[in-house]
Amino acid sequence: MGPSGMKSLSKALQNTHCKMKTLWLGGNTIEDSGIKSLSKALKSSYCKLEITDLCAVEMRDDGIKVLSEALMNPKNNLHDLYLSDNKFQASGAQCLAKALQSQFCKLSYLRLRSNRLGNAGVKVLVDAQQHPNCKLKQLELDNSEVIEARIQWWPEALKSPCGKLDILECNEEGDSGLKAMLEALENLDNPKYLGLHSSEVGDSGIELLCKFLKRTSYKLENLKSNICEMSDFMTERLHKLLKTTESDLEYLELHHNKIGDTGAKMLAEVLKTPYCTVQQLDIWQNSLSEDMERELKSLEQELRLSRPGIIINV
Repeated sequence: MGPSGMKSLSKALQNTHCKMKTLWLGGNTIEDSGIKSLSKALKSSYCKLEITDLCAVEMRDDGIKVLSEALMNPKNNLHDLYLSDNKFQASGAQCLAKALQSQFCKLSYLRLRSNRLGNAGVKVLVDAQQHPNCKLKQLELDNSEVIEARIQWWPEALKSPCGKLDILECNEEGDSGLKAMLEALENLDNPKYLGLHSSEVGDSGIELLCKFLKRTSYKLENLKSNICEMSDFMTERLHKLLKTTESDLEYLELHHNKIGDTGAKMLAEVLKTPYCTVQQLDIWQNSLSEDMERELKSLEQELRLSRPGIIINV
């Protein structure tokens, strides 16, 4: 779909009979002119959109400017917005930051992966997250070009009295980045999700995480640690933590690491304990033998007798 198609779509979204709440447009060549058409619809009292995907639509600063204006309109209903893989820069980020501070902006989820924000763009967005009017619960900014900026400013934002994120991701930052995040989390009310995606966090970083979780009152429900060079050594630390600490963990994602049969057996031991709350374990793309994979699938069937919804992905 191109800009001309967006004009027709915009008109449909403003129709009194349109009840559409989710719109996926990622990958289309909408460009800034198409974004202007969509923004017009978002300001209509008849538009019901709540979730919109605009990833990789050739959006630049002019497009993000008009979209930000729509987000500040009291008639706008968007709460989830996907803007990854576009071409807007720091000036576009400033427009978004202004929108986030508006009392009328309802966004709780904003994904901005792989844009051209630079350090200045990241800083204005992190600062906006600290504003009392900002309703964001998840802000994704992972981009290798702004790693140092995120390490420097995320902890500052999380320590703010207005920091409200309950979902935190640490990407491509290594043990030093994770350490900074954990220090910041000392002042954040119980996040439910911690993602360590492709973050080059090694055994030492995971040991820091386990020590942190053991000494705090945090009740993570979702821990994702994938493509992090995680080994059996780290799995042993996680095994000890889950066996000795009361946990609310329901989802444990450990795929694309270096966990072997020894580590898998320790995780299986944890799953067998009656107080274990884990409902899904993802451990595919590791270093498991075929026998170990069969053993885990057999355990899944066994556990389903008492925990019907449990899933083990190998």
